[in-house]
This record gives sequence, structure tokens and C-alpha cells, in this order.
Amino acid sequence: MLSEASVSARVNALMHILKGTADLELLCLNSRADFEDNKAYYRMRIAKETNPAIRRLLQQDLLYLDQIQVSMATAREFLIILRLGSQSVGERLPYLNRIEKSIQEQGFSVQRAGKEEIKRILAVYFQQNVVAGRLEDFDGERWVIQGGDS
Repeated sequence: MLSEASVSARVNALMHILKGTADLELLCLNSRADFEDNKAYYRMRIAKETNPAIRRLLQQDLLYLDQIQVSMATAREFLIILRLGSQSVGERLPYLNRIEKSIQEQGFSVQRAGKEEIKRILAVYFQQNVVAGRLEDFDGERWVIQGGDS
């Protein structure tokens, strides 16, 4: 828990960042953690386990992961969004680097979103879909049969 002075300092630092760049926006989304790989591992272990005591422990761990996932569905994630409309393609990377450095200088950690993170953010923003495992690049992509002759 941060002191009131620490919270005030963080708010002022964030305000400085947002005021310093007109193209920045703050976005708050429902957050989620993806436990599907871990849950699949537990299911596989439960299916193979012959010791009933260990099987019960694995089932309890699987139930615990379900509970964590449900509780995290109501967690919040704060994003700083940067619109790049006015910069030419050659100016974008130096501009992003300058903004990233400015944010870091105010004491915040910065991570650029990759393709999968952007798809997840858009799914949450537009659909409130916080539990999807894998997101498609194109709507209906899972139904396309690759390599087939039509």
C-alpha cells in the first residue's frame, strides 16, 4: 500500500506524461490472466495420475485456478494509448522511442503491445471478452480449411 504522498506523486507524474503529449490517451479495461495452458496440464495430469490422494490434490489445484481466473476477470488494466496518425512512417519509431523514454523517466514501466496483446485488448474493448484463449486474426478464421482444393 502506498502512502498518500506516494500516490499523489504517481498521479502528478502520470498527469505530466498525459499533458506532455497530445496524442496520448488513457484506457481502462477489464483484465484477465490466461490459465488455459495450466488448466490443460492439470487435466492431463489428473487423467494419468493413479494415486487417488495426488489426483485429489491436482483437482483442488485445478479448482483453485478456476477461482483465480474468475476473480481476475473483474481486475482492471490501465493502458496508455498513442495515436500515430500525424507522423510519417520514418518518424514513428523515433517518436515512439522518445515517448517511451519520457514515460520511463516519470517512473513507470513501459511495454509495447504485440500483435496478440492488441487482439486481446480489442476483444475486451469491443466485446468484453476476457476469457478467450486464442484470438483469430480474421473473423471466422477457425472455419477455413487450409490446403484443400475447392
